[in-house]
Amino acid sequence: MAFHPHKTRRQDSRLITLVIRRLRERFPNAIHHTFGIDPGALSANEASYLSGFRTADALRNRAAKAAEENDLRLRAKGFQLQAQPAPLSQEGWP
Repeated sequence: MAFHPHKTRRQDSRLITLVIRRLRERFPNAIHHTFGIDPGALSANEASYLSGFRTADALRNRAAKAAEENDLRLRAKGFQLQAQPAPLSQEGWP
């Protein structure tokens, strides 16, 4: 999904709405459980990026890898992150 400056805001809004609807269909709970936000709260760029993942497992694996890379980068700079809460299970309970 590419956003073009010559499109109207209405066209962009419709396109974003369609992408978010497809994300909700493809990943019913994965986005909320992985990132803690509703898919409707995603920016156009975030929704576009997430639409490139084929499965919920691929999305979760990339999020876990990014968190690990971020942790390693911060530790290399001398920062110590506090322990993160355990991720929610598929049912929404720890």
